[in-house]
Amino acid sequence: MLDLLFDDEGADAETGASGNPNKLGRPPGPAAPRNSTRLAGIDNQGATCYLNSLLQTLVLTPELREAFFQLGPEELGKLSDKDLPGAKVRVIPIQLQRLFARLLYLDQESCSSLDLTDSFGWNSAEHFQQHDVQELNQILFSALDDSLVDTAGERVISELYHGTVVNKIVCKTCGRVSEREEDFLDLTLPIKGMVGVSDSLRAMFVEEEVMDGKNQYRCSSCQGLVDATKGAKIRELPPILTLSLLRFSYNLQIGQRYKETCHYTFPLEIDMGPYCEQVPDCDDGVYELYSVVIHSGSPHGGHYHAYIRDIDGIGNWVTPENAPITLKSDPNEGKVDFIEINSPLQLVKTLLLMHGNGHSLPIDKLCQILMKETGMTWNKRFKKHFGPITKFLKKYDDMFVLDSATGVSLKDPFDNRASDNSSSHGDPSSDTSNNKKQNVLGSQTSNTECSSTQKSLSATRCGSRWFDFNDSRVQPIHEDTIQTQFGGRESAYMLFYRKKNMTRNAEVGLLPQSAALPSWLDEELQEANENLRIEREIHDLSMNEIKVSLLEADHYEWSSGALQVKESISIAPKCLSLDRRRTMKEVKKAIHESYPELLPSRYCLHTAQDLPAGLHLFDSVSENDKAVIKDLNISDGSMLFLWDGSQVGGSPIRTGAEAQPILLHLSFLDQEGGHREIARGYARDTSVRGLFDMVSVLTDIEADQLQLQRMAGNGELTNLDRGDGRSIFEAGLMDEDRLVAEEDRLVAERGSRSPIDKSSKLHEDIRNKMSLTVENRCGSLGMDHTWPTADISIDKNKTVSELKALILGSYFRISSSNDAVRLRVEDENLGLQPPLHEQQTIEDTCIRKNCHLVLEPGLPPKNNEITVTFSLNTKDKETQTWELLVDRSMSCKKCLEEAIAAVDLEHTDYHLCKTNWCWEEQSIITDMVHSLDEEGVSDGDRLLLKEGRLPPPGYIRCPVWLYPTPHQGFIQQAHPDTERAPWLQEQSEVILASLDDTSQSSDISGSLCKLLGELEISQDARVEEVKQQVATLPLLAAISLPSVDFLRVCTIEKSRLSRVLSGNQNLKQLRITGTSQLAVQVLPQEEKLKSSQILLSVCQRIPDTRTYTPAEDYVWDTTDGVSPEKLRQALSVASSIPDDRLAMAKRLPEKYEWVEILSSRVMSEKSKNPKRKGKPSQINLKQGPYHIKDGDIIAIKDSQYDPLGRDDFSTEEDDIGKARLSQEIEEKKQLRKEKKKLNHGEVSLSKKKPEVGLSIKVEDFSR
Repeated sequence: MLDLLFDDEGADAETGASGNPNKLGRPPGPAAPRNSTRLAGIDNQGATCYLNSLLQTLVLTPELREAFFQLGPEELGKLSDKDLPGAKVRVIPIQLQRLFARLLYLDQESCSSLDLTDSFGWNSAEHFQQHDVQELNQILFSALDDSLVDTAGERVISELYHGTVVNKIVCKTCGRVSEREEDFLDLTLPIKGMVGVSDSLRAMFVEEEVMDGKNQYRCSSCQGLVDATKGAKIRELPPILTLSLLRFSYNLQIGQRYKETCHYTFPLEIDMGPYCEQVPDCDDGVYELYSVVIHSGSPHGGHYHAYIRDIDGIGNWVTPENAPITLKSDPNEGKVDFIEINSPLQLVKTLLLMHGNGHSLPIDKLCQILMKETGMTWNKRFKKHFGPITKFLKKYDDMFVLDSATGVSLKDPFDNRASDNSSSHGDPSSDTSNNKKQNVLGSQTSNTECSSTQKSLSATRCGSRWFDFNDSRVQPIHEDTIQTQFGGRESAYMLFYRKKNMTRNAEVGLLPQSAALPSWLDEELQEANENLRIEREIHDLSMNEIKVSLLEADHYEWSSGALQVKESISIAPKCLSLDRRRTMKEVKKAIHESYPELLPSRYCLHTAQDLPAGLHLFDSVSENDKAVIKDLNISDGSMLFLWDGSQVGGSPIRTGAEAQPILLHLSFLDQEGGHREIARGYARDTSVRGLFDMVSVLTDIEADQLQLQRMAGNGELTNLDRGDGRSIFEAGLMDEDRLVAEEDRLVAERGSRSPIDKSSKLHEDIRNKMSLTVENRCGSLGMDHTWPTADISIDKNKTVSELKALILGSYFRISSSNDAVRLRVEDENLGLQPPLHEQQTIEDTCIRKNCHLVLEPGLPPKNNEITVTFSLNTKDKETQTWELLVDRSMSCKKCLEEAIAAVDLEHTDYHLCKTNWCWEEQSIITDMVHSLDEEGVSDGDRLLLKEGRLPPPGYIRCPVWLYPTPHQGFIQQAHPDTERAPWLQEQSEVILASLDDTSQSSDISGSLCKLLGELEISQDARVEEVKQQVATLPLLAAISLPSVDFLRVCTIEKSRLSRVLSGNQNLKQLRITGTSQLAVQVLPQEEKLKSSQILLSVCQRIPDTRTYTPAEDYVWDTTDGVSPEKLRQALSVASSIPDDRLAMAKRLPEKYEWVEILSSRVMSEKSKNPKRKGKPSQINLKQGPYHIKDGDIIAIKDSQYDPLGRDDFSTEEDDIGKARLSQEIEEKKQLRKEKKKLNHGEVSLSKKKPEVGLSIKVEDFSR
């Protein structure tokens, strides 16, 4: 029962604070060493934060910790013997010893509690089920008591935590005292209406209840009822006092769980003497707070962490503002494994480098990552000293670019407009001069002042330090921080006090490992620490090992504005493994030893990078032999170019960022009028004027007659100014931009015509070009487990066959025949589209610019063929769907036969049903002689195979469901001239109760309904005939209906009752088809609805709650009008709520929302036309925005109970429904991602495990 109170709200609530690096996609590595606090956290296994908080409290309780360490294997047994028959191995205490020892002595940032939870008998599902920490405290102590039977530690729990409360009743007549003792592990304090702990204790143990009047006490001495007083006192205080706060309650009136978030204080020191039966001696009743377990969230879930005082001075407490931030870096970038950062400037730079897409992040995303990585928000950690994050980023505008659209990014180091004075502002938390010596990612050292301050604090206040234990993160906090947990959504949940006279020598700190632990545990810890040391050394070597490619100048030539690989060269670059901590002198030596034939007498090494235009050389790295690799921006995957430093193949080469080439596509007409394109790189510092000169040479157009235009993605042309002195980079030209070169004469001939509307042949050719991405699924997956892709460009007037030939001829080589592969479009939302007809032009297909195409095995469809997808059942997610290529002139009967044969169905009693894109039934194909074309089945359509034979021509077959008789209550509506038969409701309920579960279902509102059977009827049948045939169904035939007017027949739409079938229309006119579902209700009186009447479902709001009375049917006669005023008047009469106080709203069940029905005047004012005057028009409720119709749910309320209009008509079910909708949207997104991963050969995520109750399994050691 309790586990339902504390369900997780989501994964984020549980794992957000733990900062699990795996959530951020980090590669695995050795565990991080302890941070500056020297205290270890506990890994969150999914939802075990409640367990972690309690375990940290226990391990920092010295008396309990030392008592456990004194138990040896002679009493507890050995883990190696646990599977031996007859062996008594107390696994839980042993695993608790091991975890305590690791938390204290293992050089690891956080430890796993998996071995301990395995000893509890928990499975993987339990790790993802959050429970109440107060309940866990009771169960864990009980398990330890049972596990330590007949050992020296069998009374350790009772001696430390057990206390006694005595309840007394004193007779006022004879003075007789009746006593009853109770043991307690913790005192549960009510907090509602209380100021603080002292208030609750006074109410429990000081105030007395007077038993008089009807509540008199029966005294055994007086032999009768007498006045008495009743009270309780603490008889025996435990050394460790545990106080559990009643934060969670259940409101029986409204059936809702809630959390008490009121302000409730608790002291750091408390005197329990006034609450005891006998006043303790001296300071024996004075307690000091040493642990606060905190819960944040709601009764439905949340997160636990704990503030704990370091009694023994085990940890290293530093001022929280100066505590270094430890981040794990990405090994792929060759950075150090663990980085400690003291500066917010360094922190933001590191996060942008590690997580930024192109070193850029939105502000909100940056703050989220900062919270995940550090466990603290910017406001909590830095705002006091450095202000809001946006102000901070603007201050350091020489390092960061802040843009409202893109967020924050690091300034481009190659941008010559960026000043190189990043230290001019100074680091906000460290000396500028020191920054020049520190790594850009942070320093392992802090300034002298901070160190002296920490040393001073450590020497003066040891033993009074507080730390925040938040799963795997441990951070120092100020003692004042505890006051923030007095109330609110995040507030104290359990308090642990210890007697003040239980003094400890905090100066000694933690005992040596060998002196504190049993010998076997000491050896295990020594081995574990040694293994960690070796792992870190190996990992450190692997982290600093980088592989670089060594490129030879003889393999390259200067062409098209950049270095290009010679066509005759097919040799792969040389690979060189380096330690990034080595110097360039050692690199040269390694090159000489590995490839002595490559080194000329005089050589130079430059960093190189492959750009869209070709290879470009940046910085020389061989000049300084003492330079370290990591300081030269050489990382894993870098390329080093080996050459003479001046020429490649006789061509002089410019190096550096300013000479970086920008790839531009140049389109122009040659002398014969043919369209030509040249792709070439131009140095980024080339002036626009220089670009004109270079293009003039390439196109043979005189420079003074050259017109150069830049074409945007939408085809719009922008002129470049020949006299522009800026560089092409400053002018905004980027890689892959397209330029159009023409003579001024051609421009003049176009005159005033728009270049877009009346484009030249050149512009038309350019606009006909389409850029596409093709994914080849005909081969095998690549090294990165993805299908190979290629970007292509083609004229949209080409056919699909020519497109496929281009793909196979120029981009992919496959072993199979060209006729055995086909192309199809993959839509981001709709998935794979039908295979493309190869005779069509690209423009006539669904291919658009930047479209994603898939090349797959399979025959392409012919001209007369279409692709149809079939399925057996839309509700079964595991049902396989299959595609068939069929002739569009094929009969529906033949198509059905081929679909059945394709999957080898056991029998052939099926029919076809058309569906929409999400497999919802639309209509049944009844004429099987018709061709697919005649039935409107087109390429890409989906058909559902439904079991059962087709009805005869002109007939339909619909399932009929029996619904309960409508509820009658507060609605007062007269039914004149109607016969009544109240016994019918009872007979209907008997039928509903008699049907088995296989025919049972429920609609969206939760109403129980039963399947009566199927009704086969002519489409020309009228409503009265439908009722007559429904009445003959076997189950309804047993009811003695006076007439069919006692039946109401409705349609079922979206799993709820909708349109009422009434009037003299036939089923065809009422648009009832074979896919329709009908519902029937047995009524206690006759019902003959007119076309002017609407059947509504009306419920009334219960004041001061978020609930309604049961919904009731109300027939609204719209003869006098369908305005809001008419409906309000009618419901006012029916509900006895005055017209001026009645408020109405319509429910939108699919969205779990309510739309308030406003008056015509208010609606007219909202859509008021200033030019229109006069009386406001009446709103027609049958039209937008309300669309009132049969079956709509209308809520009404008395506005005198909501004078401020704050009640939005919503309910708790609506809140849950909206949350479920949001979850479904996320699940659909995830499903699409998983589907895409499956297409790439990856494995999807497993389903969630079922919930389990909290229990700890313990063997019986008493025998």
